[in-house]
Amino acid sequence: MNSFESWMLSYLVNSIWQVLLLFATGWIAARALRRVGAAAEHRVWVTVLILQVLLPACSVLPLGWLRSLAPVLPHAAAEAKVSVITGAGVASGSIHVPSWAFLIATVGYVFLTVWFAVRFLWRWTRLAGIRREAVPALLTEQMERCRAELAAAFGVGSVAVLTSSRVFSPVTMGLRRRIVVLPAGMLSGMAVADFQTIL
Repeated sequence: MNSFESWMLSYLVNSIWQVLLLFATGWIAARALRRVGAAAEHRVWVTVLILQVLLPACSVLPLGWLRSLAPVLPHAAAEAKVSVITGAGVASGSIHVPSWAFLIATVGYVFLTVWFAVRFLWRWTRLAGIRREAVPALLTEQMERCRAELAAAFGVGSVAVLTSSRVFSPVTMGLRRRIVVLPAGMLSGMAVADFQTIL
């Protein structure tokens, strides 16, 4: 087994328990912050997702470089001792895994990671295109007042309402500039109560 296969195996094994532990911790934290608001819950889950990717990798990194960062720290002197014991040999009880199994696991993991990354980028590009082509919605005075009141009530700041012919149901998007995209023609003849329900 080469060093890359060993690193990948350690990463996958650490992922098995660390991902579950982080998910349980995130679930408890999100439940505790439910009264604070949806924004706090969202930050918790984003943090959990990032840690689920990074922690398994950090746990298998070599830590020898940490000593170079603190050369002034004293190191305890240790005596080197060698013990030689003679006797009957004992067969190793370690499990031997063939190299092709590591190769399959590595290729499968890389394939899934690349597939999800490409899928995410494709959807992000598609949403960005919808956002560029969307036009501001023509809101009545009552709808505009309803939009401002709900934005203040949820504490999300300014929220723009746009329309697009490329969506078939209401869509929310945006991190800095929050928008709600409605299907084209959806607002024609709509009651204010229905508009409030959508928002």
